[in-house]
Amino acid sequence: MSFKIECPFCHQEMLAEEKWIGQEAECPFCSKTMIITKDGAVSQPLVNRNSSGEKIPSYLFLAIITTILCCLPLGIVSIVYAAQVNSKQMAGDIEGARKASQLALIWACIGIALSMGSGLLWGCFSVIFDYF
Repeated sequence: MSFKIECPFCHQEMLAEEKWIGQEAECPFCSKTMIITKDGAVSQPLVNRNSSGEKIPSYLFLAIITTILCCLPLGIVSIVYAAQVNSKQMAGDIEGARKASQLALIWACIGIALSMGSGLLWGCFSVIFDYF
């Protein structure tokens, strides 16, 4: 038996068969993947679209440590990028997830380096001006 469903992406109506309930289907109009449910509603899939099975690191822990211990502004930028990694990976945007992961690591490392450099500089000046 067939029933009407609507694509959650392009909002086009189409017919679906009962045997498709609970399965993923591709919209014939926009080619995006959706899940067909019992009541005829269609939802977006919440599965990982990373077909390679690769785990992309988010570096969220490093970003948080950078924010708390090193450099607040750069740590926050790192946290924003780290928070994007998993959502992009789940949406199937693997390149976007890799880029966000890379940027999270870069900003965290810059924050750590600046913190260590300013600490070293402060230590040198305090030793130099303490003796003179």
